[in-house]
Order: sequence, then structure tokens, then C-alpha cells
Amino acid sequence: MKFHTGSPETESNILTKNLISEPDPENFFSAFSIMGVIAWEIDLASKSTRWLASTEIDIPQAGKNITFKNCLKVIHPDDRNKFAQSARALLQNDVKMALKLRITTTTGDSITGYIHCAKQSSKDGSSKIIGMLQNLSNWHDGDLNSPTNRNDESQFVTNSVFPLAIHRKGKLVHINSLACKAIGGMKTTDFIGKNIFEFLHPDFHDIITSASIPQNQSFDSILEQKFIRIDGSVIDVEVINSKIIYKGEKATQVLFRDITDRKQNEILHSVLFNISQATTTAAAVSDLLKIIHREISRLMDARNFFTAIYEAKTDNYSFPYFVDEYDPAPNFPIKILKTSMTDYVRRHGKAMLIQSAEREKLIQDGIIDRVGHDPKIWMGIPFHIMKNVVGVVVVQSYTDELCYSTKDLEVLTFVSQHIAFSLQKKRVEEKLRFHELRYRALTEKVQDLVLIFSKEGECLYASPSVEHFGHKLEQIIDQPLFNFIDRNDYKNAVKKLRAINYKDNQSVQIDELRVRCQNGDIRMIEGVMTILLNQPGVHGIVFTGRDITERKRDFEEKKKLERQMQHTQKLESLGILAGGIAHDFNNLLVAVLGNADLVLSELDSNSLIYENIKDIEKAAFRAADLCKQMLAYSGRGNFIITDLNLSAIIKDMMQMLDASRSKKAIIKLNINDSIPSVRADITQLRQVILNLITNASDALEDEVGVISISTGHRFFNGDFVERNAAGNELMAGNYVFLQVQDTGCGMDAKTISKLFDPFFTTKFTGRGLGLSAVLGIMRGHNGGIVVESNLQKGSTFTVLFPPVLSSAAKMTESPSRKKAIKQGQGTILVVDDEKIVRDMARKILSRMGYSIVEAADGIEAIEYVHDNYKSLNCILLDLTMPKMDGKQVIDKIREYTTNIPVILTSGYSELEVSQHFEGENISGFLQKPFSVEELMQIIGDVIS
Repeated sequence: MKFHTGSPETESNILTKNLISEPDPENFFSAFSIMGVIAWEIDLASKSTRWLASTEIDIPQAGKNITFKNCLKVIHPDDRNKFAQSARALLQNDVKMALKLRITTTTGDSITGYIHCAKQSSKDGSSKIIGMLQNLSNWHDGDLNSPTNRNDESQFVTNSVFPLAIHRKGKLVHINSLACKAIGGMKTTDFIGKNIFEFLHPDFHDIITSASIPQNQSFDSILEQKFIRIDGSVIDVEVINSKIIYKGEKATQVLFRDITDRKQNEILHSVLFNISQATTTAAAVSDLLKIIHREISRLMDARNFFTAIYEAKTDNYSFPYFVDEYDPAPNFPIKILKTSMTDYVRRHGKAMLIQSAEREKLIQDGIIDRVGHDPKIWMGIPFHIMKNVVGVVVVQSYTDELCYSTKDLEVLTFVSQHIAFSLQKKRVEEKLRFHELRYRALTEKVQDLVLIFSKEGECLYASPSVEHFGHKLEQIIDQPLFNFIDRNDYKNAVKKLRAINYKDNQSVQIDELRVRCQNGDIRMIEGVMTILLNQPGVHGIVFTGRDITERKRDFEEKKKLERQMQHTQKLESLGILAGGIAHDFNNLLVAVLGNADLVLSELDSNSLIYENIKDIEKAAFRAADLCKQMLAYSGRGNFIITDLNLSAIIKDMMQMLDASRSKKAIIKLNINDSIPSVRADITQLRQVILNLITNASDALEDEVGVISISTGHRFFNGDFVERNAAGNELMAGNYVFLQVQDTGCGMDAKTISKLFDPFFTTKFTGRGLGLSAVLGIMRGHNGGIVVESNLQKGSTFTVLFPPVLSSAAKMTESPSRKKAIKQGQGTILVVDDEKIVRDMARKILSRMGYSIVEAADGIEAIEYVHDNYKSLNCILLDLTMPKMDGKQVIDKIREYTTNIPVILTSGYSELEVSQHFEGENISGFLQKPFSVEELMQIIGDVIS
């Protein structure tokens, strides 16, 4: 059994709760008039009575308000006292009334009925008695008068003319054929013994449980609920629950009628109203279509919905709104769209409901092609504007082939015409709005210069954009325009103007013209002169021009930047190549160094081949150093950090610095030899010094000047270190400093703000990378750089390094000796795509006493860990592998366990690798190529 579930707090639920607390007599009357039941009410305030006859029974003055006395005339004379006494008891004791009596119809006939009624109190304090009377005329007199049936409603149930079911404590004990048919059953006996909640929509389970009918209440108000049919479909119903005696026992009687069509019509009217409202309130067509999609979803399953607009001029489609569970917004060529189901519907101009089998046949017959994901059922409806098909609205389902019916097709066809009207209206509004905005932009906000001048060159009109050049309108009007042309272009402009033969509509292109601004600046413009001397309202030469100063400047800058980028890309490509070669070569060196170490561990130092193996090992280490340099060049290497004396390095570089400076530059040294050491990479530090000296030399601009180089160690206050351009935060304190000062041209604040931008340079030629490289190096060394400069007074660059208070003792190389193999136990998983690396690790670790398991890629590793993680002691994992890299493998392994130590290996540096594993539980890192001693050491440390 299937059904769609919704929010428990739906409109129907709220309505049901309200009806339980306060029944609506109008709903009550309308329901029973359709059911073939006489309904009536007594207004206690006005003492008036209203009878409403059913569609099958007619009584006098039906539907009119009559006095209580006249009301009694409708009741058979023999039963009036009984009715009046029961009514008084109901009013005095607030009990429910249920009795059998006779009433007189308009034809004078007498019919017997069974009456239910109850007192109803409104929120304003007024009271009414409302009730219903079921026609019992077809019952046998013996049944009506028998003592058994006076308090038993079994015969009433049997002769019910509307769907009816009876249950005890939720289990069905009776259901008539009308109810059976309404629920979609074949035989009434199929329902006996079943729980009513099987047929009640889940949204109403809690409501029915909390609204159980008290024992002394004979009937309740009309409730709106949802029932679930045998086929799983959901219907809307109006329900009345009543307490009765059925076959001698208490039971609950359920009377209902199907109001699905009425509810659908209500929803349809609401949908059309909301779409109509959205036509005027939506800001754009896309917003309108979004609202249309939301409203259609109220009528049917519209999870996959789109609107295709056909443009006849271009013979193409656009998709202003597209929502789909599988396919993205279509971006198909027109050739494919012209063979789609959407175009098939458009060409035929009629709504179509196409199931998967019919669609496959259309494809096999070559009528359409397969476009997008295959739906189980597809519904397309064309919409028309001025008898032309302008688009198609489509809903489709990928799961339920019975999702839509012909009724849905009719409903969506009806809605599509409103969509067409609303869409056309919104498109017209958007076009009008677009034209209005364009007109305003052209007339009020255009930045182009528009001038009208006479044959003599006198300005007759100037657009407000002339103020862009610093001129006011009154300064331009009636003035010769030649006065504003730069003197370098004056003669050419006059010559061009005089060469015109002044025929109307003739145009003359002005490619480049320099004009003077009010402040003396020169701007470059281009434009077109059009002769309109005989045009009414113009009578002049119209010039439309545009300032192209920035464009020309940007064009030159772009060309310059392109040259710089080409050079940078070349260096980057070389770096990537170098890094890749170094990484792969490090894998090979693992085998060379590893095997050499293993052989040396087995040889006596007096062996004839011992020195040969040592030479192999030395050569491999030199190759490893070369790989490190290649990685450093590619940006993937480590700084080689050592304790350095800044003053000593400068003295050592003086010959190089003399060669790099301008011939007119004089270098003055103020070097302090007793400064503390700094921890730095010597190559990088030399680069900083060289770049600063080169920059100072360029600042002299081939003039005689002085470059002062100073070193020292002193306290810098907070105001000074806050100006650090490196971006990292420095605290006030003692720093070792290098200061480079020049007597060159200096810089303004704007230049200083861009000084460290990549490719920024004030020189005619140059890479513009020198100072940006300095900035990066200082940031990497946890240092800083401060710039001080004034125009025509020179610049001072101060770089700051944290001092080393005490230097670590240098390690001396121990004499060659036979390496001892450390022993251990446990299982280690070696994961590497290079077999030579796995073989080398296996040889070393096996000699240490470990059991080795190998995996050639991440997938093999994960499969093994999944089944054996409890027996693993460590994982030796390569970072770079096909299929799955080391990061992906670790993430997957951590889903199984977080207890297995993981040691990463890579041909790249630990610095680069660590950036990708922040927060990960990594036990160690081993950079390739590694020696036997390094592998044994880290394995021993991690496992112990």
C-alpha cells in the first residue's frame, strides 16, 4: 500500500481540529443534503428553526427560518410531544438526543426517521441545536416497533444511503457496499476485522486518537480527512463519527463522502489565483516560473519540471526555468533539441502523456532521439500566444510510470494557458522595462562624450559627460572646440575637418585624438563625426567620442604583463618538470641507498669491496642532494636552516655586490661583527641581500649616489614592527637587522603600497619579482621588512631576524662502522606503487624481525586494513600513488581504526607534505631516499 505523506499540520488538519472544537452548521447542512439526510437546526436566541431537506426528501418550507411552533407542524402530531420533551431534556441537561419519529413531506405523506441531535455552544455564548434525520420508511414495521431495535441501530446501518462503516476499538465490524466501492475494494467481507488506521492517512492518526468521541455523545461535527484506497491512492473525504449500539454492543459509526474533486477544484482555483497574482508581483520571468513550479507541485508530482521557450526567429530553445533530479540545465545543440520530445510536442501543438514504452517506440521509429535521462512517464503541454506555440511546459517522473493520468494532463493543459498569458505579460513588461532603462542610460548616464558643433567648429551642444574632462558646460558652449585639442594633434584635427564635403549622413572616423582637461592633463579619445547639418533639431556636426586613455594604458600594461607571464610560466613549467623528476628519482635512490646500506651492514670494513660500496653510497647521497636542489627550485624543497652570522655573509658577498651595483653607486659599510647569529637558509639570505642592493642601485637612476649597508642588534618598539610589510605579526623586542639605505629618487605612498606586488616595477625593464621574493623569504624565516621612503630623499629597507641566543653544537661525522640491525616484532603494511621501494622496505624490515605485507596501491591497502587492522602494528604509506593517494587512504583507514601508527613516505619534502595533513594523526615522516638507519630508527621509535 502506498501513499504520499505530508506535514501533520496541514490545512486539512487545522480545519479538522477547528471542526471538532466548534462545528460549522453550514458544512453540516451541505454535507447531509448531499447524503440524502434531512438536517435541521434550532436557534435558541431567535427561537427559530430551519429544516433542510435532502435531495431525495422534500419537506415544507425547507431552507427557511421558521418559528419553533411552525417547526412542530412538520412533525407528525402523534410525535410532537415526544420531540418537545426530548428537546427540553437536551437543553436542561445538555444530553444527546436520539429518537424515532415521523415527519410530514410537502406532498402530505408521512415518513419515519431516526433522529440524532445535540446542543452546540458558540464562542460568543449563543447556543443552537443541530441534528439530522435518517429516512427509515423502507424498514418493516415489525423491525421498527420491536423492543430489540428501539436501542439498536443495526437496521439503520443496513439501509444507509451513503458510505458507512462501523468499528469497535478500531476494528471494522461492518462496511456497506458504497464504502467498499469508495475505498476501492471488491467485497465488503474483505474489510471485516481490519484496523481503520490501515485506511486513514497517517496525518490524521494523532488527531483521531485525541478527538475520540465521549460515551454520551451521539454524533460529532463534519471533519475533513484523507483516506487511503486499496490501490494506494489518497482521497479527500468529509466524515461524521457517531456512537451507536450495533448488534447489541457499543460501536462507532463512520459516515463519509468523497470530496476529492471538490478539493482538487479548490486547489486548482487557488493555483490559478496565485499564478495570476504572481504575474503582477514577480520581479522577473524566472521568479514567475519559480512560483508557477511551486503552485503546480500542489496539483501533482513536479519534482522534475521545466519550461522550454521556443524562439521562432532563431529556431532555437531557451530554458528560463529547469529543475530535475538527474539532468542539469540543458545545453544541447539545436540539432539535438530539434529531435527531442519537447520539440515533438511543439510541432504537433497538442498535449501529450507519454509512458516509457511509447517513448521507446518513438525512438525506434526514428521520430525522436534519446535526450537526457530516461523518464518512466513524461507529460508535455504546449502553450500558445496568438495561436502560435511559443513553448512547452514539462513534468516527468523517473520512478513511477503511473504518476500522471489524463486528468493531470487536462489540469496542466488548463493551467498552461494561464502560464502562457502570465509569461507573455511578464515578458512584455520586462521588454518595456529594459527599453526604459536603456533609454535612461543613453540619455542620463552615458559616459561617452556627445558634442554638436558648427562647420566653423563652434560648440552648439555638449553632453553632461564633458565634466569628466574637468570642464563645465558653460565653459564649452559657444566656444571653439579646437581650443581644447592638444597642440600635437591640432593641425591634423583642423585638416580632417576641412576635408569634409559636408554631405548629410557622411561619417568620419577619428581614431585617436588628444584633448586637454581643465587641470592640464592630457586624455586620449576616439569617436565618429556625423554630418547632420540639414537634420531638424540638430543642424550641425555630431561627434560621439569615448575616453580611451585607460584602455590604451591597460593595453600596454597587458602586453607587458603577458610577456612577464610567459616568462613566469616557463619558469613554473621547468619547476614542475624538475619536481617530478626529483620525486621519481628519489624512488630509485631508495633502492640504491638501501641495498648499499644492507651490503655494508654485512661487510667487514676491511673487505676488498667495502670502499666500492661506500663510493656507491656517497654517489647516491650526492644524487639525493641534487634531488633536494631540484625540489627547492620547484618550490617543494626544504630550507636548509643553519646558524649564520649576517655580517660575515655580507663581507663574503662584497665582490658579488660590487659587480651588481651601478658604476656610479658608492657602497658604504657599517658592519657589526659581534651580532648574534640568525637561523636562516644561506642561499635565501644571499638572495635577500642581493635583491635589496640591486633595488637600491636602480633607485639611483644612473646618478651618483650612496648605498649604505648596516647590520646590528637592537630593540625595536611596537610602532616600528607594526609597519612590517611581510604580513606576519612581530612583537616589540630585540632583532638582528640588515639595513640598506640609498640616496636615490625615493617613493610616494602609492608606490610603496604596491612595492611588494608581483610584477610591480618602476623600471622600464625588469621582472618585478625582486622585492616580492624578498617578502616571501622573510615571511618564511619568521622575520619582517619595513620600508621608509620620501620623494627625492631616498629609501631605507630594514629587514629583521629573530636572534639565536645560543647555537647548538655541530655534530661531527662518526667514523664508518658496521651498522647493527635493530630487532623487533609485529606486522607492517608497506604501501607503495614502486616495486623497488616495496622490495627494499621488505628486505630491511624483514631483517629487523617484522612480518611484511605489501600493497601496490591504496585500494589494496584499504582492503587489507579492513580485514586485518587488529593484527597490524604499523603502516608505511607512500603519499603519491595512482588510483588513491596517501591522503585518501588515511581518511578511509581512519573510518576503521585510529590506533594503527602511520608513517608517510614521499619524494617531496616534509614541509610540503605537512600542509596537506594538518590535524591528521600521523606518527612520522620519512623523505625519500632514506637510509637503512633512518628507516630502522623511525620504525623502532613508532612501534615502541
